[in-house]
Amino acid sequence: VWRYAEDSARFLFGEQTGDPLADEILALLKKAGAEGLTRTELSNLFGRNKTAARLNAAITTLEEYGKVRRVQEATGGRSVERIVLTNTN
Repeated sequence: VWRYAEDSARFLFGEQTGDPLADEILALLKKAGAEGLTRTELSNLFGRNKTAARLNAAITTLEEYGKVRRVQEATGGRSVERIVLTNTN
């Protein structure tokens, strides 16, 4: 029953999550390609006008929908969090 409901919602609403920021992030990630975007790049694309908490909430929504995953990348110093599309998109 749940799968039918989810499939029906997906058919009706497509890729939309109900969170406008999450939907916008998803569109940006699709444009970015397989490499995805770092949190800093995402913040910069929004003119640094979204709080870290708001970006985090939108990314979490996309994770819950199975659209993205977070990847920690080691650097010479502080690690970088990269947001990439999952293979199910």
